[in-house]
Amino acid sequence: MKTSSRERSDTTELRIEGWLPLHWGTLVTLGLLMVVVGSMGLIWTPVYSLGVATAFGAFLFALGMVELVSMVFLGNWRTMGGLPHALVALAYVIGGGYALINPPAAAAGLTFAISVMLLFIGAVRLSLSLALRSAGLSWGWTMAASLVDLLLALLIIVGWPESGVWVPGLLFAVELLMNGWLLLALGWVLRKLAEGIDSTREA
Repeated sequence: MKTSSRERSDTTELRIEGWLPLHWGTLVTLGLLMVVVGSMGLIWTPVYSLGVATAFGAFLFALGMVELVSMVFLGNWRTMGGLPHALVALAYVIGGGYALINPPAAAAGLTFAISVMLLFIGAVRLSLSLALRSAGLSWGWTMAASLVDLLLALLIIVGWPESGVWVPGLLFAVELLMNGWLLLALGWVLRKLAEGIDSTREA
């Protein structure tokens, strides 16, 4: 027996209605929190840079320790490739520990890695834009994006290592702001959808 469009609509509304009231408020709350924290990061960029470097160091240190402990208890260090794996884990522990002890140096290292990444991405996009231009396809936006990447990379490198004071924190703050506004917009859309379902049922 075929399900009528009305029954399918009622089922969809019930599923949506059960989900929206629980989640749209959570999305808005998280979005507001991200926007506030991200806005603070634009003011306290050096503090956020040190925080990012410290968190990165803690992640590396924990990852290396987990790898080393698992290798000792499981005996993986005796297998083929165990020694190189152990050396990599030890490098994580040393690098992460150094970042925890000296966050400014870790922030400078992260900044240099970011500049290299931007240079690579910019070069790839530039070559892609030239290939698109040769093929007679749209290439302007790709070229513009590549120039922005290369310009940012050069600005960071010219100001390095002093740029390590603000680059990680600024990027983290901007990321929080973008995700925060995205969650706010999504929460607003879901709220309107929930209100529309309620008004339809009342009618």
